[in-house]
Amino acid sequence: MAERQSTGPWRVTLPPVDGQLVDLSQAIVHGAPTYAGMPECSVVETHTVAKDKMNATKLTINTHGTTHLDAPYHFFPAGRTVDQLDLSACIGSARVMDLTDKQGKVPVEAADLEQRAEIFKPGARVLLRFDWDRRYPKPEYFTDHPYLTLESCRWLAEHKVALLGMDSPTPNQTDWVEAHQTLLRAQIVIVEALANLDQLPLDREFLFMAAPLRLMGRDGAPIRALAIV
Repeated sequence: MAERQSTGPWRVTLPPVDGQLVDLSQAIVHGAPTYAGMPECSVVETHTVAKDKMNATKLTINTHGTTHLDAPYHFFPAGRTVDQLDLSACIGSARVMDLTDKQGKVPVEAADLEQRAEIFKPGARVLLRFDWDRRYPKPEYFTDHPYLTLESCRWLAEHKVALLGMDSPTPNQTDWVEAHQTLLRAQIVIVEALANLDQLPLDREFLFMAAPLRLMGRDGAPIRALAIV
């Protein structure tokens, strides 16, 4: 994959923004669990008002811990890094697809996505709702969640969506390399570990925001995901 610089300024088309603000992010707390082999989150107080006349905290977090997004560099050495992403993919109109009938380690097939093909237009932002965030932080959250088949990932790539979000921790926990590569090769921004998708409408668009930290040259970043409905 050829490396491309993000140029900006970006143009986005927004729905009306006068509405209810919904926080779609998991909390960042000390010891927040993540995938095995990845460092846990550390939130440590370094200064206090009583001792130092101010409060300050040292934060250590994996770039793929809690609610975050993946950039192509996550799986491609020459892929776009977080600071090179087109932010117009991360902010704009979005839709939710209800997949709450998929519970446990069951596949989401291309045929399932085809049932709502109208929301998977080129450049679309689509959030997959499993209500799987209700399992967090139990161990099963990381091991037993619904997943996209490789065929589904190829279907999404062919439909040229801009962003794919989900309230599970990864698109696929078994064929995870191939699944990520298929989506990221198509320049689809992957947003993982969302929360509170049950508070979003299923029948209309809303404003979605998932701007990453501006980490230079890196593979992913925590985000504060928000919606206005």
